[in-house]
Amino acid sequence: MAAAPAGALLYIDFEQPYYVHPGMQVWDHCLVESEGRYHIFYHGIPESDPEPAASDHIWHSTSPDLIHWLEP
Repeated sequence: MAAAPAGALLYIDFEQPYYVHPGMQVWDHCLVESEGRYHIFYHGIPESDPEPAASDHIWHSTSPDLIHWLEP
């Protein structure tokens, strides 16, 4: 016997992209939920120069549903 999966839990597979920043690779992300809104903080590495040293900025975007994202 095994327990059934908990349907109320949020499941995110971090091995596949769930946030796309055009022209950038999303590295080292952190996802936070606060007051019904999701916030992602991440390093954006330019696809034309995919070296960690090319990222000197922490980007931030928000979403109400993990599908539609806004960059404040």
